[in-house]
Amino acid sequence: MPTPVEVYVDYVCPFCFLADNALNELKRHRDVEIQTKSFELRPDPVPTLCPEDDYLPRIWSDSVYPMAARLGIDIRLPTISPQPRTELAFIGLQIAEEHDLAPEYNTSVQRVLST
Repeated sequence: MPTPVEVYVDYVCPFCFLADNALNELKRHRDVEIQTKSFELRPDPVPTLCPEDDYLPRIWSDSVYPMAARLGIDIRLPTISPQPRTELAFIGLQIAEEHDLAPEYNTSVQRVLST
């Protein structure tokens, strides 16, 4: 029986995207079932972040880019301003889960957001 591993993600979080390869590696070496759970970092009415402000470029420079480089992943700070809300994407995830398509849905959403 696989061990359930719950992973909380927000599609606008670069760290969630960077963790994806580690989770795939875990699945290859252990009998686990990854269960992706939604966690909207900035639900309405909390303001979303803007890449032209100081915070996002600093975090990406100090943490995201070095981690991505160590993992061999090419990633760039999106220029969408302000960052989009992810509530609708998580409604899509819920529908995908109901049809046993959550992993494929997550992969597709992450692929779109990383381009």
